[in-house]
Amino acid sequence: MNKAIKYLYFITLLFLTLSGFGQMPIAKRYYISDLPGMAWMAKFFVTHYIHYVAGAVFLCIAAYLVVDYFLSRKEEIKITASGYVKSFFLLILIVSGFTLVYNNFEGTYLDSGIVFIMAIAHLLIAMLLLFFSLFTVIAKKKWAVQRKDNIK
Repeated sequence: MNKAIKYLYFITLLFLTLSGFGQMPIAKRYYISDLPGMAWMAKFFVTHYIHYVAGAVFLCIAAYLVVDYFLSRKEEIKITASGYVKSFFLLILIVSGFTLVYNNFEGTYLDSGIVFIMAIAHLLIAMLLLFFSLFTVIAKKKWAVQRKDNIK
């Protein structure tokens, strides 16, 4: 993954995390929004739209990386076990996120139990991804490694 995509991915996940937690009423309650430059965290619709925009950017990055891997990099790199775990977490986040977005469309109805399960799954998997990502940074685990048979 080139550096520009890596930084864009990191910044996108940062904004998804901040805006996702901003959807819950914790920013005002715990005075996070009183910090300089963080007042937007207490405004639900601001965090909502930031989350949607960052989600769209994230989907573009994910689509680019999947297509790039299958079209040109499959012979060069091998996805590690930690890469598969992160990919699984991201897939669940995408599916639960799409379900929650679909529920927000006018004229659509999903059972409140499904919405509750999707919302809890979305939050739980986001937290697991954050903790697992922290673990992989500390343990210096990578998403993918160079294939040994392809080293020149």
